Amino acid sequence: MSNTLSYKNIELYAMLVGAFGGNGYYLKSNKWAFMMAGTGRNRDNMIPKPSWTPENKSNVYPSATFSGDNRFLGLQSRSFIRLQDVSLSYQFKQQWIKKARISSLKVFMSAQNLFTITNWVGGDPEIGNPVLENTTPVPSTYSLGINISL
Repeated sequence: MSNTLSYKNIELYAMLVGAFGGNGYYLKSNKWAFMMAGTGRNRDNMIPKPSWTPENKSNVYPSATFSGDNRFLGLQSRSFIRLQDVSLSYQFKQQWIKKARISSLKVFMSAQNLFTITNWVGGDPEIGNPVLENTTPVPSTYSLGINISL
């Protein structure tokens, strides 16, 4: 969804992108259960974590033990909203720039990927990487510019 607002010589453009209803598995959602299957070399399995039981219906950790059939993979929502693009520009009035023999002059600043709202813990929800390690965040970029027509 995008929109452009204009007032006199100022223009503001914004674009939101998002996805709703998608789910993905996050491999480390139940690290405790995963480590229970190991040799005990990792002490993380000694720290009690809230796993699902009939009395405790937590969805954070679906199982307290590793079953070998991927039940330790936690299904999580990949829904997100991202402010993808924002730009603010100013178009100079013709009377101010005609002495410099310029037909139009516009200055602008823009930014991409300012923020993402999501509950997905595995990095970028759009990519849906199931492991947080070795993922790179979505980079934010900023720019300033001038458009000149002679």
